[in-house]
Amino acid sequence: PPAGAMLYGAWAKDPEVVSATTSGGIADLRAKALVGNGYICCGASYDGRTGRAVHVIADTVGATGRFRGSKYIQSFTADAFREVADRLRKGGRVAVFGLPCQIYAWHRYAVKKRCRDRLLLVDLYCHGCPSMLVWDKCLTEMASSAGADRMAVRDVNFRSKRKGWGAFVLEARIDVDGVSRKISDKDFYNLFFSDDLLNKACYDCTARSNLEACDIRLGDFWGREYVGNGKGVSAVTICTSSGRDAYKLIADAIEAEEKDFASFLPYQSYGKVYKTDWAVRKHVFAELADPSVPLAVSVRTIYSARPLRKRVIWRLKQWLGFLPPAMIKSIKRLDYRFS
Repeated sequence: PPAGAMLYGAWAKDPEVVSATTSGGIADLRAKALVGNGYICCGASYDGRTGRAVHVIADTVGATGRFRGSKYIQSFTADAFREVADRLRKGGRVAVFGLPCQIYAWHRYAVKKRCRDRLLLVDLYCHGCPSMLVWDKCLTEMASSAGADRMAVRDVNFRSKRKGWGAFVLEARIDVDGVSRKISDKDFYNLFFSDDLLNKACYDCTARSNLEACDIRLGDFWGREYVGNGKGVSAVTICTSSGRDAYKLIADAIEAEEKDFASFLPYQSYGKVYKTDWAVRKHVFAELADPSVPLAVSVRTIYSARPLRKRVIWRLKQWLGFLPPAMIKSIKRLDYRFS
């Protein structure tokens, strides 16, 4: 990390904010505070009509609610980013929340246009984005399991806290004949974390592994520090003076503890270069393009090609998901203690 960067473990004092967001609710509070102080905010929202993550503009505190929740898919940005550029040309102050690659591009643009002082850039500790073929098939299968088409899938929660913070539970509400039901899916994350189906640019992304373009970087505070916390803790990295000013806007609404980067970065994808078996990747993409091949088959294709040790670890993680949250926490504590 650059000299002067500060890392905090933080969470909202308001438990409703924590329960309604993916980690500690810091991004939600920050967006609301920035709009209240004269910024417009640009962030990602899930559009249930199209099944896409889309960047949108929020110029009222209420509108920032659309940003809540992580979206583990690529965001469509064209319309919102054009509006951000227009607001900057007109002298406005704008905050953009996005992935490191998106924020890097905005930093370069703002420096060139000499408006960097009016642009607050907030990015995320990023793992990488999977191919949209994975998400499209996941949507189709969730809808089909309820006897519906994709248009019936609503309110996707990519990180439900039903089993506590730290459990990767994907849930969606599906409306069929006036009746709503919740559907969950496990195959999406099996494929996401395999790292075989990420966008090619994600494999050796340098933007993911430095903090030079952003004012603030946010994420989940994974690692042994908060392994017993089931509600959610955000990792907040302050990189610039503008980031510190924005942090002060929400200081009274949060609990925060300064942390050392060594307790956090090893549990992130920061500095990581992914590897994949390109032949397996090509084969799985052909399966994803075939409507007759379910996601579960693609999961087996990928993990059956792993060495024995990795297959065993993956299978143990599958079994772990069936245990009660309290037992999962205890196992994680033991894992961190002896690792």
